[in-house]
Amino acid sequence: MPSLGLGLFRIVFGALMVWEVVFLYRIDFLGNFVRGPATLFNYDFLPIEPIGGPVLDWLLAGLLISAVLITIGYRVRWALVYFFLAFKVQQSGFGFLGEVWFQRLIMLGGLLFDLLVGFLLWCRRTRFVGLLLALGFNAANAW
Repeated sequence: MPSLGLGLFRIVFGALMVWEVVFLYRIDFLGNFVRGPATLFNYDFLPIEPIGGPVLDWLLAGLLISAVLITIGYRVRWALVYFFLAFKVQQSGFGFLGEVWFQRLIMLGGLLFDLLVGFLLWCRRTRFVGLLLALGFNAANAW
């Protein structure tokens, strides 16, 4: 890959990430969307705790610094490693695996339910199973 194209991509990517982090600061992302609202989905049954306190503030400040370093081309490899790891932690607020795998599991389960429940309810042999799944789904959504 030509170095000009790679350098241009690095500069554009870094500038976009600086813009993204500045945007997160402008809308007070941590205050309005992470700390402020009541959670819509409760994680009390999981043995993990959200990252709290000033840790997320420091992660967001580190994101801005690493995005600037990526843009200007100073210590790019270290800045990229920090940026991607901290961006993931900052987005989930639960660490590297806490929310990601569970959220994907819930999404996959919902997708399978949506695709299969119609056929389960349509066929007489599986109608009872479909009704139980539909009741369980509606009971889970009522919490």
